[in-house]
Amino acid sequence: MSFFSYRRLFHLAKKFERFIDNDFKAEMHGIADGSGVDYSIIRVLNVLDDINNVFLCSAMAFFDQETQSYVYAANLDYSLFTRLMAETVFIPLTA
Repeated sequence: MSFFSYRRLFHLAKKFERFIDNDFKAEMHGIADGSGVDYSIIRVLNVLDDINNVFLCSAMAFFDQETQSYVYAANLDYSLFTRLMAETVFIPLTA
């Protein structure tokens, strides 16, 4: 994440605020209050992965009418999991 300045990182984390469920926000505020750590830092820690990987990971889903099942596929583009992701896992989900 060297291409992010701290200022930019905190700015992007603040933009993610509207996508965070109110219950999670309340929990993060509680953690901040209880620990004495500023809420903005708690927020950054909780959305850091989303900020860092916004252009990397992908997912898709569709409903197969013939088999009446949902198909969902996702990948995590982390170099840490490259070898693990070389294998494909298929788990059928029925409607």
